[in-house]
Amino acid sequence: RHGCSSALLSYYEKRGTLLRLGRGAFMFPGDKLDLAYAISFLGGIIPDLHIGSESAIRWHENRDFAANGQHLVLVTQSRKTLPKWFTKTFRCSVVRRTPFPVGSRLYPENLHSNDGELKGAKVASRELAVIEVISEVGWRMKVDHVCKVLSRVRELDTAGLVRLLEASNRVKVRKFCAKLVKHLDAHWTRDLAKVWN
Repeated sequence: RHGCSSALLSYYEKRGTLLRLGRGAFMFPGDKLDLAYAISFLGGIIPDLHIGSESAIRWHENRDFAANGQHLVLVTQSRKTLPKWFTKTFRCSVVRRTPFPVGSRLYPENLHSNDGELKGAKVASRELAVIEVISEVGWRMKVDHVCKVLSRVRELDTAGLVRLLEASNRVKVRKFCAKLVKHLDAHWTRDLAKVWN
């Protein structure tokens, strides 16, 4: 049998050899939590939890979703709350107002964790991240900020984005995307204008 018994873990904790973060989570004193591993660990508890919205766009464009302590956006349709050891350590917010029906198969299809740097943490595809950003207009983000974030997107799978737009149950998302196509001068919006309006 591998691992430690609860009695042994309790003994180590009392001696100060281990620090308890929460149920089933421990660390050695002086260690620093790795963000990607921590998100991966939480993904075992909240299966659809992923790096989303503007944080996912930062990952795709700069290979860093929380550079220099930037605010991290995690997305899930679950009502489970993040443990305090995570929220006390990392600057983050959880978005639960997702643009698709609860239980939509589009989430697992558009979440990726096959990059070694992610260490098992899931990140939204570029296309899903764009939809998530647009869905936050007027709620968590202002229009100017949304346009600034989306102007950083260099390339998209246009057909994949259209599929997500058509599946969204938020009329606001489709309307705002139609405005973006007309007013945001980016390579992907020009491509989108050819196939969707």
